[in-house]
Amino acid sequence: MCVDSDKSEDSPSHKSPGKIKNVRYHSLSDTDSEEQLDTIRPIHLEDQLNTYSPPKLTNNRKPKVTESVLERRRLEKELKAKEKAEKAKEKAERAALLEKIRHSKPDQCMKYITVILDEGIVTSNIGKKAVDLFKDIEFRFEVEKQRDPFSVTWTRKEPGLHSAVTEEKHILFIWSYEKLVTTVKYCTLIDTFRELKNKYNEFRIYLAIYGFGEYCRKISRKRVDEVAINGGEERVKKRRRTLEIPRNQVDTILCELEVLLKVSTRFLKNHSELSVLLQQITKAIAETPYRKETEKRDLEKCWYARGDSRDCVKVDKDLNGLYRLWLQQLSQFNKSSLDIAKSIAEIYPSPFTLYQAYQKLSTQKEKELLLQDIQIKKGGSLTRRIGPELSRKISLLFSQENGEIFLSQE
Repeated sequence: MCVDSDKSEDSPSHKSPGKIKNVRYHSLSDTDSEEQLDTIRPIHLEDQLNTYSPPKLTNNRKPKVTESVLERRRLEKELKAKEKAEKAKEKAERAALLEKIRHSKPDQCMKYITVILDEGIVTSNIGKKAVDLFKDIEFRFEVEKQRDPFSVTWTRKEPGLHSAVTEEKHILFIWSYEKLVTTVKYCTLIDTFRELKNKYNEFRIYLAIYGFGEYCRKISRKRVDEVAINGGEERVKKRRRTLEIPRNQVDTILCELEVLLKVSTRFLKNHSELSVLLQQITKAIAETPYRKETEKRDLEKCWYARGDSRDCVKVDKDLNGLYRLWLQQLSQFNKSSLDIAKSIAEIYPSPFTLYQAYQKLSTQKEKELLLQDIQIKKGGSLTRRIGPELSRKISLLFSQENGEIFLSQE
């Protein structure tokens, strides 16, 4: 076989590398010898190599970045980083707020209140036993020296990002009956608490007195013994004026203290009552933020039927509980009861059906007598019926457009 390549003067320089064009294959004749083939093959390969030219390289150099472009890129990068940081901060703040709201609920808020007891309370007989009860109910408390002896304060740990500890504006003073009697006798009780009120500005102050009941009983027994021994009531009275303070005088000065300085007082019999008092105050302090927030939400609305009131009825999304709510509404009338409500609801199963019945009546007298004489179904042989007064009140509620009318005529 013989290979011929048609070559032109200009074509080789324009051929792409690795491709051979214009190549013809034809049969070898008998006259073609092996020597001729060996001579042709190297000449053909050498021609192909000589005609190959590598592709020209283009200038791919990036243009020089100016300082203004670098500055702009730097500012964009900083802006993106700042926006990312702000979003992360807002997300963390939202999470902290949700956690704070969740922890302010009554079932969680006690975990973040700490009772600070003065050292003198713990060393006293009544305080030591009260602290033992605190340990049993797992109250959080600490013992440290207070600014005033025998006082109790409270701190709150704020849940969230910073977890700050704040002092609650409440303080409890625990006095013995000897100290109370001394201040009453020398008329210094009001002045003492007026100074404390100025010292603890904006604080709610409580005063607990222990042992006063036993003191009064001792006075009573002593008085009886003296009357029996001395035989004269008037003589005993003169001695009591100089040595003892009667209970009614103490009650009067404590009422004056509460009216003038808003100081709440409590008499304690033993350490159990002190422990209960501390638990009550601690719980009230712990639930204060939740109650304030609830009250604030209520005031923001024009009208709101409070959901945390007593004897409320739960109605779910499937309207289960509406019938119980209707019975509860009917039972709220004076001289009404659950049996009366069930008797009315059996005929008028919803407020709307009762309203429609009133709308069909033309006169007010007919409306007032609509529910009268409905038989009250109750176990037993005694038969009762709804009276005219209750029928009139319910008719006023459902038919009157004047909201200033009183249901009761009393």
